[in-house]
Amino acid sequence: MEEFIACFSEVFDPRQENVRHNLHEVLLIALCTMLCGGEDCSDMEVFGRAKRPFLRQFLRLKHGIPSHDTFSRVFRQLDPKPFQACFVRFMERFAQGLQGVIAVDGKTYNSRCSSTALPSSQSQFFKDAQATLA
Repeated sequence: MEEFIACFSEVFDPRQENVRHNLHEVLLIALCTMLCGGEDCSDMEVFGRAKRPFLRQFLRLKHGIPSHDTFSRVFRQLDPKPFQACFVRFMERFAQGLQGVIAVDGKTYNSRCSSTALPSSQSQFFKDAQATLA
């Protein structure tokens, strides 16, 4: 989790001071959801609830799993440029630990944020390990 936080340290949390859910926890649940084929904020809430025991192994989740409204509010308010730079840095660090060929299939969905939004879903096939993150 420390590596994830370090990669996203430049992302400013645009919400008010009385937030219930940690920004980095919201972002990590969102990333895991997308890697597993989720498509929207409702999927993020469903994924979080379904995987709560797993997520609690490395997240505090002090106020439980964020609602789909919380995910939506966070992503509507995030500045996409610093988020994109941090996401690219995270993916570069993630790739450093991998060996072999990774086939990437990225899909871009209609974005409300801006034309600079990142692909919101990717699936990877790790050829040597014969494993898929979908």
